[in-house]
This record gives sequence, structure tokens and C-alpha cells, in this order.
Amino acid sequence: MSTTQTRKYWGTQHVARVCQVSPATVANWIDQGLLKGHRTPTGRRRVAAGELANFLRERDMPMPPDLRAALGRNFVVVVEDDPAYLQVLSRTIERSDLDV
Repeated sequence: MSTTQTRKYWGTQHVARVCQVSPATVANWIDQGLLKGHRTPTGRRRVAAGELANFLRERDMPMPPDLRAALGRNFVVVVEDDPAYLQVLSRTIERSDLDV
């Protein structure tokens, strides 16, 4: 397993790539309390994998595969050619109490 698959904490650079924003934006989210994170003794900001997953879910943003692997959860692949049905089915699964 690579280190990205077992990553428990994510830096602002990696979070920024996932969210397609600048690292400064991620730092502002953390400072404002929009994204739960902490500072290391050297002043770097870090976000726990679970907190990042919650942040992405709350904003209907896609979750990268390496974050799913870090959470250690299973996931479901939904294949559907009707975009409306795909969206409804995906949201139903996401909001269920299944651990996926």
C-alpha cells in the first residue's frame, strides 16, 4: 500500500488539489472554522481524513479514491445511462445509513 492510501492527515496543498482551489483558500477555510483542521508545531495546517470527507460530502463535492482508502470504507459504483436517475440513486445511497 502506498502512503497516500493510508494518509490520516492532509495538508493544504493536497486539500487544495482535491477541492480545485488555492492552498490559501484552504488555509482560510481552516482559520474561519469552515473546515476543521489543526496546526502542527511548525505552523503547517493539517486536516484529518474524516473531516475532509465530511466537508466534501456536505458540499456535494467528489471524493478522491485515496481519501476513500484512508477512511477504510467500502464504496459502491453506480452505472446508469439516465443522468437524472443516476443522480437520484447516488444521492439515495449517500444519504442512507449504509457505511459506504
